[in-house]
Amino acid sequence: MSKKDGYSAKEKGQKRMPFSPKQTEWNPIFASTFIDALTSDLASLRHASSQLVFHYRAGDFAKDKPTHCWPPCSPAAPRPRSWATAPVDRVVGCCRDAVVLFIALARHKGIPARGRVGFVSYFHEGWFIDHVVAEVWDNEEKGWRLVETELEGESDGIDYLDLTEEQFITGPRAWRLARAGVVDPARFVVSPSLDLNILRGWPYLAHNVLHDLVWWDKKEMLLWDYWGMQGELEEDAREVPESLAKGLDEISAITMDPRTDLATLRTLLSRNGLDVPRVVRSVDPNSGTVSKVDVSRMIEK
Repeated sequence: MSKKDGYSAKEKGQKRMPFSPKQTEWNPIFASTFIDALTSDLASLRHASSQLVFHYRAGDFAKDKPTHCWPPCSPAAPRPRSWATAPVDRVVGCCRDAVVLFIALARHKGIPARGRVGFVSYFHEGWFIDHVVAEVWDNEEKGWRLVETELEGESDGIDYLDLTEEQFITGPRAWRLARAGVVDPARFVVSPSLDLNILRGWPYLAHNVLHDLVWWDKKEMLLWDYWGMQGELEEDAREVPESLAKGLDEISAITMDPRTDLATLRTLLSRNGLDVPRVVRSVDPNSGTVSKVDVSRMIEK
């Protein structure tokens, strides 16, 4: 068991369809037959989620409609018991989508699960890469464990069913490590090759603190959604104003502990600029276009 402790662009208004697994209760519709056929062990659920999402930067992956997420298990696409799926038949998505699918499967099986936004050390040596994993309750160990839901198969030295704190650093813990001078903030990036200030260092550390916070409350936002205090950062900013940094210090001190209770989290979210509003700004990862998106049907008010 691991130890856990303002974009300048033309804006378009659009509605985002609700994504069922993000709600406390959800209806899997036709997918229930396939989910019920799965065994309830974490390895099987992890394998299923890793077989449904193909990660690359193209196509429809900036969308989160449920019809985009479940075609591999529609009545027209019978799934063998292994859930093995050819890459060309998978949903185009990213780590966020694999995690949302996994936690939907886990919750359907009665396993408490949530997503954690942060950074991994096993993608690119010397860097901490933007990533999302699942955090599930281990009833035998009476604690939370981190699960890699996107990558297939196994890896030497990495237990995808029980990541260590060195392998995955949650957004709040990454922020605190950087603030303490333990880790160079420049090492935290979306990608080493993306030389955009907003996607690396302090601005992106702040981004992941805020996203991780709302994921605790079952608001699994797209990683390119922005709202609240994030709008106070300039697009070319390299630093975070101290007035914001102190607030992020406080948030991180609370959310880096997986044992934090929901009442404490919701008190924190009640502060201005933290919780997800009814309309967010969403950046298209392909074109860079910024749109205003109504997410009111996706969030609990």
